[in-house]
Amino acid sequence: MTRWRLFIPLALLVGLCWGKSPASAQDKRYKRDTLQVAFLDVAQADAILIRLGRRAVLVDASRGDDIVQYLEEQGVDSLVAAIVSHNHDDHIGGMDAVLASYPVALYLSNGRPPVNGNGANVEAIIAERGIPRPSPPWAPIILGDARITVRLSPLPDSQASENNSSLAVLVERG
Repeated sequence: MTRWRLFIPLALLVGLCWGKSPASAQDKRYKRDTLQVAFLDVAQADAILIRLGRRAVLVDASRGDDIVQYLEEQGVDSLVAAIVSHNHDDHIGGMDAVLASYPVALYLSNGRPPVNGNGANVEAIIAERGIPRPSPPWAPIILGDARITVRLSPLPDSQASENNSSLAVLVERG
């Protein structure tokens, strides 16, 4: 009986490893059918990468240009959408570098005028590169069988601060 207890786990281990080649760095970065949502550790700033296979959406871009390095490390070569929840530096700070470095199919924001130099840079790059910026309400963004819905704040502009005018992003799968 003791022999069988040892044999079964060992057989399972050999069976799992048999014929497997080491995964390449590219394979480790993404899986075709796995929805990944990464909340980036960027101190007092926000950035979220949502991806399914090679398709990716970026929500906010932290405070600095280091977001581009992170996207490179993750194997991102283009964005289905770049979304900025609102125009404060800790959300839009690195978006100018992202928009200048990657093809972006769609840009969504709360539509309020820029409140800082980064916001003005983003506006200039969007115009220069001709990045589509549709008016709300927006159609859902589809990543395989995942659906990303972006909504405006329900508060009227006259009654809301920049923070309270943030976009809401809902990710659903299945």
